Amino acid sequence: MMGFGIGEGWPIMVAFWGAIALALVAALRWLNSGGQASGLNPDSTLDTLRRSYARGEIRRDEYEQLKRDLSD
Repeated sequence: MMGFGIGEGWPIMVAFWGAIALALVAALRWLNSGGQASGLNPDSTLDTLRRSYARGEIRRDEYEQLKRDLSD
């Protein structure tokens, strides 16, 4: 009976350290993005909005409203 149970806890330990590693990677990515939760750059969002307007996908009033919303 000596040694019974040795090695049975390794899946839990691997899951624990895997969760720690994932949390560390997520924290580093969040810090690298300047603390923005979504990671979206407001400038690139405005560029996307401009392209949508230029392609005629949205009307001028929609464009103006969305631009105001994004600048707040």
